[in-house]
Amino acid sequence: MKFLNISFKSLLIISSTVLAFSCKKPGISEVSNEGQTLIKFPASDFQLVAFNVVSTPQSFEVDIRRDIPNEGELNKTVTVTVMLDPTVISSYNTAHGTSYVALGATDFTIDPSIPRSGNNLTVTFAPGEFAKFIKVTVANASTLDLSKAYALGFKIASVDGAKISSLKTILVEVGLKNKYDGHYKVTGSMVDATNAALTGAHPFECDLETIGANAVVLNPTEGSFAGSYLYPIKNAGAGSAYGSFTPVFIFNLTTNKVIAVENDWGQPASNGRSAELNPAGVNQWFETDRHMEVSYWMNQPGPTHRSTMNENYQYMRSR
Repeated sequence: MKFLNISFKSLLIISSTVLAFSCKKPGISEVSNEGQTLIKFPASDFQLVAFNVVSTPQSFEVDIRRDIPNEGELNKTVTVTVMLDPTVISSYNTAHGTSYVALGATDFTIDPSIPRSGNNLTVTFAPGEFAKFIKVTVANASTLDLSKAYALGFKIASVDGAKISSLKTILVEVGLKNKYDGHYKVTGSMVDATNAALTGAHPFECDLETIGANAVVLNPTEGSFAGSYLYPIKNAGAGSAYGSFTPVFIFNLTTNKVIAVENDWGQPASNGRSAELNPAGVNQWFETDRHMEVSYWMNQPGPTHRSTMNENYQYMRSR
C-alpha cells in the first residue's frame, strides 16, 4: 500500500467486535515428570487485533502461559513480571522492515486484575492455572491517527519460581478499520477503450483495506496478483493486472456516498495512470448490507478516460 505502512494489509472491522487472532485459550495438556517450568508467550512473536474506528471501549487479551513438568509444579504459585517494553517494537521494526509506533500511554488501560506499576505488570499463576490473560482496553479508537501503525510490545522480564522461555517477547499490532473495510466479491464490467483484448476479471474477490477514516484501497485476494495492490484484469482471457494502478475509494462519512476515486500508486502514477469517479454512477455504500455500487475511470494519458469500471461490491466478511 502506498499511503499507509500498516499490516492491515494483513488487516480489519465493520461490526464492533474485536478480533484477536492469537487469543485461543489453551486446554489442559498432559504433563511429564521431567524438565523445568517455563513461562512464555504463545509460539508466535506477533499478534494482530483490530478495532473499529469508534469512540466506545474495545478490548483484547495477551496470552501468557506456563509449561510445567509435573503435577507438583502445576500446584505451585508463580509470579511473573511482564514489561510494556517499547524496545520490543523497535527491534521488531528493524527485523521485519515495519514502522510500528507505540500506542500512547493515555490511549489504553490494563485490566486491574493485573497489578501495574509504571510499565511493569504483575501476573500471578495460582495453583492449577496453565494460562493467564492480560486484558488491554482502548477507550476511544476514533482519536487515533489512521496514518500510523500502532503496536504494544510485551516482554517477560522476571519470574519467581520458574524459568523464562526463549518465547519471551510479543508485539501486538493494534489495527484500525473504518466501516467500509472488509472482504468483498466484485461483479460488473471493465472496458478498455485502447485494447479490446483487455477485459474485466469479474467476478473476483478482494479486500477493501482502511487507509484513512473515510478511505479504503482495493487489494485482490485471488489469482496470480493476489496481495499486489494491482487492479486485476484479463488479457485475451488470461489473468493479468494493470501496472501501478488500483483504486482508492473515498467516502462522505455521513451519507456514505463515494465522493472520489484515486489511484493508490499516485495521482497520477509514474506511468501516467490516475483514477477518477464517474458522477453518472450510483456511487454509494449501503449501510443495510454493506454493499457498494460505484463507477469510475482509469485515465491515461492525462485526463483521457482509457478504461471504464462499473462495479458492485458485495460484502462477504471482515478481513
